[in-house]
Amino acid sequence: MTSASEQRNSVSDIVNISLAMVDDNQLKETLSKIAAATGEFIYYVPNTLPDALKTDEIFSFEDHANPKSDNRTYIEKIRLMISPTLNGVILISEETLLDLIHLRGIYAGLSKKVSDQQMNSLVDACHEQFPSWQIKVFSHRDFRVSPCFLIGNSFLVQEFFKYNIQIESVPTILGVQASLNTIHRLATDFLHWVEQNTLPQTDIQKV
Repeated sequence: MTSASEQRNSVSDIVNISLAMVDDNQLKETLSKIAAATGEFIYYVPNTLPDALKTDEIFSFEDHANPKSDNRTYIEKIRLMISPTLNGVILISEETLLDLIHLRGIYAGLSKKVSDQQMNSLVDACHEQFPSWQIKVFSHRDFRVSPCFLIGNSFLVQEFFKYNIQIESVPTILGVQASLNTIHRLATDFLHWVEQNTLPQTDIQKV
């Protein structure tokens, strides 16, 4: 477990560059509060795959489908978020991973090679970042949770780095935290999920 100051500094690395890349004053304020938050256990629930663990090829595929301004600097900095100086869990939906493996949904048109590379990158991240970071898989059929970023029991942002929906109600935050605690406890370890759900003919690493 790292100190709160180390966690704040690491989060600040991402926040500082993000502040320079957004025009919305509310979003800047939210990101600043993340930087100032006392770091505790972090829950990171991305909308699809976590930006911090996406490969360059996945970013390129998504940008091609939804063109936007150059985001290379953002990619460099957001990857610093998943580091040994932070402590938390990334919860990825099973539906997202199955779409990635089977090249359907938002990943329709993606090459199998890029899909396998992304899955292998997640496998590597499990080994490299454990135990500071855990990666677990949950199903939207069992749990309905909005994409969010939660630090301890004091700061919650939904749709992290996408929409500025900051939740300040303590009862609401504690309610979300309770749900995330349950999901964390019942979710499947990512490496175990890979063993159970990837096909023999894939090039995804087996652990």
